[in-house]
Amino acid sequence: MLAMNKSKGKRLIGEARRIANDLINQLLEHHPRFRKLLRQRLKEKTVSVAEALKQI
Repeated sequence: MLAMNKSKGKRLIGEARRIANDLINQLLEHHPRFRKLLRQRLKEKTVSVAEALKQI
């Protein structure tokens, strides 16, 4: 197991979030169908993980 201090872990999480946000922004900018998909998904009913597992 890797030993990691809290500040390094927080930096890595922050960097991962920035990369994910950049990717989403690029998808929204260059792929109109992705924007449409996100809008459709926002209208869907949300369920908890526990409820989703029951439905499987």
